[in-house]
Amino acid sequence: MLAAPVPLGEAARVAALRSLRVLDTLPEERFDRIARLACRIFDAPMASIALVDEQREWSKARQGVDAQNLARELSIAAHVILQDRAWVAADLLTDARFADHPLVVGPAQWRACAAYPVHAADGARVGALCVLDQRPRDYTALELASLADLAALVDAELLTQSQSPTDELTGLANRRGFMALATHLLAACRRSGRPATL
Repeated sequence: MLAAPVPLGEAARVAALRSLRVLDTLPEERFDRIARLACRIFDAPMASIALVDEQREWSKARQGVDAQNLARELSIAAHVILQDRAWVAADLLTDARFADHPLVVGPAQWRACAAYPVHAADGARVGALCVLDQRPRDYTALELASLADLAALVDAELLTQSQSPTDELTGLANRRGFMALATHLLAACRRSGRPATL
């Protein structure tokens, strides 16, 4: 097993990931739907939307994949974020980076993977949309174009997440929501000549 090297600008990349406020959140249908579509389009049993922080790969959505957390040294997505294009391993068992990976040689029998990086709003590669199969396989140019389109949908959902004015768990205004509301209310007080205290 060969762990992926740490990319240049890692601190900024992780900061961009954390700014999304998506790590360790509950499953969401909007992300699960994309993973299901990936399985259908590729006729594959497994797909995940995997995000890579300093120490682990964490799956926001997964279909047919049991592990939600993987140590970073076991992360396929950590390899994917090193480039901004489709990443393919037609046979993980014969790939020196993964030949002894526990999910390749173990009961999960991961054999092939096609993946595409997913991005934060600033363009930082924060993870990957991965499609996995239990048999070696090649991927067509059309399939890889479809994968890029699905990854763009993940990017759009991550952007929506980062622009949300409320906290997903509590429903209360987050910093963005508070600032928007405060700016609006203070401006209304100025216009009407009413005093305001914060």
